[in-house]
Amino acid sequence: MNLLKEVIKNCNVGVDAIDNIWENVKDTKLRETIWKQKVKIMDLSDRASKELGDEPSAKDGTYPNKMERAMMKAAVKMKSGLDKSTTNIAEMLIEGNNMGINDVVKTSHLYREEDTPFAGELIKLYDANVKELRRFL
Repeated sequence: MNLLKEVIKNCNVGVDAIDNIWENVKDTKLRETIWKQKVKIMDLSDRASKELGDEPSAKDGTYPNKMERAMMKAAVKMKSGLDKSTTNIAEMLIEGNNMGINDVVKTSHLYREEDTPFAGELIKLYDANVKELRRFL
């Protein structure tokens, strides 16, 4: 259950990150790319959430807390404040995807006894996102 919750939380962080940076994205092709990535992340999150169940207590820990959200928002503002270039935004998104991969891998090691295909699927999705975003560097 912990690994599945971490996958869902990681998806929610990814969606929040895209939402936070969206207003700074001026390049049409980059906007299209990250919109498609957001849709894929939300789809994975929805499928994983269905497996988790409908109990309100089951959803505990699947969303970033207020402090995490505030820190992410501040980081986006700081990193994009002076440089709103397509290259910089792509680089920020690549860093975010890599952080997501690292978090899921660490959690997978921590909860080895738990198995969910969603962890591997999220890692592959983030890896594909990174490869797509490199076109904009």
